[in-house]
Amino acid sequence: MLARNTALTALIILLFAGGFAAFLKLQFLGTTHSGDYDTYILTAQYIAGGDVDPTDLMVSQRLLKPLYPALLAVLSNVTDFYSASVAQSVVFYLLFIVAMFLLAREFFEETFPAVLAVLLTAGQLSPSDSYGRNTSLLRPWYSPL
Repeated sequence: MLARNTALTALIILLFAGGFAAFLKLQFLGTTHSGDYDTYILTAQYIAGGDVDPTDLMVSQRLLKPLYPALLAVLSNVTDFYSASVAQSVVFYLLFIVAMFLLAREFFEETFPAVLAVLLTAGQLSPSDSYGRNTSLLRPWYSPL
């Protein structure tokens, strides 16, 4: 019973840490749009019933993988497409933390190695990775002036 409470506490702490990391990354690094962003938005508008020519920007190829545009179309009823994509990215990032913790805990059969595995994997990802990071504010130490 104590191990289950410890695992649940560790998972809650990891989720709060992941949410805080997502907030910091989105606030201080910002986001940029990837090359596919426009076609996903166009497909979401098409699915939502917008006035979109289905031959524009490879919408037909996006309809073969409709989950992301369909979720954007549903969330666009509440907010704009950009905020919907950020919200969706953060939610799936937090779900990744849960899935990785459960998988690592099953594999290692202990909580501490599972927490380390989540920190190593979730720390390398971020909600802003799905549509790029704005790294114009950051300059690596090895870059020329």
